Amino acid sequence: MNGNGKRPRRGIVRTFVATAVIGLFMALSASSASAVTIGLVWNGDYGAAASEMDQVQNSGATVFRMPIDETRCSDTAGWGACDVIFQAAWEHGITIQPYLVRANSEGTRFLTSAQEPQWKEWGSWSRKVIEHYGINGSFWTSKSNPKPVTAWEVWNEENLAKNNPGGTSVQPQNYGRFLKYTAEKLQAGSIAKTGHGTEVVFGGLYMPAGEYYNSFLETSSAISGVPGSYQAVGIHPYSFDYGVTQMAERVNDVRYGLDHHVSGGSGKPLWITEVGWPVGGTGAPLVSEAQQASLLTESLNWIKANAGNYNIPLVDWYNIRDLGGQSTWSYFCGLRKADGSYRPSWSAFQAEAGVPTPAPPVRVAYADALQANSTSVWERPSGGGWSQTFLWGHEIAAGSSPETLEYGGTKHVFYVDAQDNNTISTWYWNSTTGWQQEFLYGHSVAKGTSPSGVVINGTPHLYFVDATNNNSITEWTWTSSSGWQQNFLYGHPVMEGSSPSAMVNNGLPLVFFADAADNNTITQWSWTPSAGWQQMFFYGHSVTKGSSPSALNYLGNPEVFYSDATDNNSMSIWGWNSLEGWTQVFLYGHALTAGSSPSSILWEGHQEVFFSDANNNNSMTMWYGNFGWTQTFLYGHQIAAGSSPSATMEGTTPHVYFVDALDNNSITDWNWSPGAGWQQGFLYGHAVTTGSSPSAF
Repeated sequence: MNGNGKRPRRGIVRTFVATAVIGLFMALSASSASAVTIGLVWNGDYGAAASEMDQVQNSGATVFRMPIDETRCSDTAGWGACDVIFQAAWEHGITIQPYLVRANSEGTRFLTSAQEPQWKEWGSWSRKVIEHYGINGSFWTSKSNPKPVTAWEVWNEENLAKNNPGGTSVQPQNYGRFLKYTAEKLQAGSIAKTGHGTEVVFGGLYMPAGEYYNSFLETSSAISGVPGSYQAVGIHPYSFDYGVTQMAERVNDVRYGLDHHVSGGSGKPLWITEVGWPVGGTGAPLVSEAQQASLLTESLNWIKANAGNYNIPLVDWYNIRDLGGQSTWSYFCGLRKADGSYRPSWSAFQAEAGVPTPAPPVRVAYADALQANSTSVWERPSGGGWSQTFLWGHEIAAGSSPETLEYGGTKHVFYVDAQDNNTISTWYWNSTTGWQQEFLYGHSVAKGTSPSGVVINGTPHLYFVDATNNNSITEWTWTSSSGWQQNFLYGHPVMEGSSPSAMVNNGLPLVFFADAADNNTITQWSWTPSAGWQQMFFYGHSVTKGSSPSALNYLGNPEVFYSDATDNNSMSIWGWNSLEGWTQVFLYGHALTAGSSPSSILWEGHQEVFFSDANNNNSMTMWYGNFGWTQTFLYGHQIAAGSSPSATMEGTTPHVYFVDALDNNSITDWNWSPGAGWQQGFLYGHAVTTGSSPSAF
């Protein structure tokens, strides 16, 4: 059992060859802007540190700075408390970046040679810690791809009196002697294990207060042999009063002092082992969460841009998470709150660390009446709350609705672009730059109609009523070799004000539409590799004017739902089976609202078709298919005139989004749960453009 009572997770076990390894930190001395390593700092107890490794990995940090405490991890106390942290870090590909300390009831105070036997114990431990966690250390035996420590920071903020012997005065000369003594033991341990030395870092100097950092550095380094005992200098350029400008001044100041007042100092890199801004607590000026994110971006960009000039190989953000139950500012600098929730600075850090920004959890897109009819989206993480994002950009054409597709791990919103002659444009999510708008141009979409798309083997296929080609169907498709290509199906024209509905059957596209040349009955376009595109005429009952079909793949067979003009605008179905071929089924029941269309999904193996019910004050009604058809009336709020619902499955839960006439035409969501049945969730937010409908992912 390890130090926190949990058994370490098992990693891949292979033989580790005991050869010299060029470690991460040893490579950092030759710095450039592209070589800056970005890490995070931990400020909590040991027991929780291992559990943070998932978050460290997700943040994009490659190093995790934290103390190794002689009183917690040693031959006497056992190594388990630290082993479990190193184990978790190794499993996540993270390198622990330690600073060596010795804590007791009085705090963390470095030692003098007069303090025996602690002084001697510290020296012995300094050698043992490198023999345990350093290159070829005993901890790494039988571990493939080890992450040994290659640089050792000695103490932390030793220019503060509380961290000095006695805790009342700053003692730079004593720190110099302590640093030299510790470095000798570390080097002896490294040579014994590897045949070469290691890197020792002058403990991080606190810059806003304590003894002036340059004075402390210069006085410590004036002791004989001290300048040669360390290879880098840690600094903490906190800048609470004047932001990044003050931080840059402090970095410049210590660089000048090291270059001009320390023997051999010009060749030593500066390690920024802490920098950050608090959003709460006492003892320092505070910033808002938005300001913290902005300062993070600005400070790390400055460090990257100036890393070569100032010889800065590394920067650690302080810190990964707030520590609850505390009151001072130093416990409120986290990228995450104490409860683990994320601040805006989390995403800012990921961007600086080069982590591709994940696609936002977009659930529904719509034409935003309050943003000049441009595209807006509602986002909701799993189990989280709703947030609205305004994409602006070009205007969605009047009477048209967006179409949403997800492929290649990327969200896409296609729409009829009123500012580009009613051609197709798209919004798509880019992990580096965020939302991007792309203009496909091509032929114009017929007035008052919308595109319909499917994804087949990762390739998008988008179908629309082509105003340039006599209102026949045209396809947009994309390939990596040719980009966007337009294919003209020609054939019969689509009924005025009606849109096609596409689906996938047996890996091939089917497109259904109300056929203006055949009395507004259903017609199908199908494609096969042998015959290409073929048109099939169903005839049968007519589709209601201004309405569109909704196609669904049910148990490998296509079904098409539509508002039946011949049957009082009630729901009808065209379905196919291998015994009877295409068959028309009349559900009768309540009528669909004029100008509205059905939306169908498959839920728990059954068909669900939602529509605006003209006989129930334009509220939501559902047809449920299960050994016959059942009509279920959801009632609830009224669906806005001229709009249609959009149904989708989110995991195992059905959601039906609609324009809520009773809530200022904002989006409302019908969703179902086993315990509560159908529930209405009001998103409020911006109004949807009149005559347009939402589109759900």
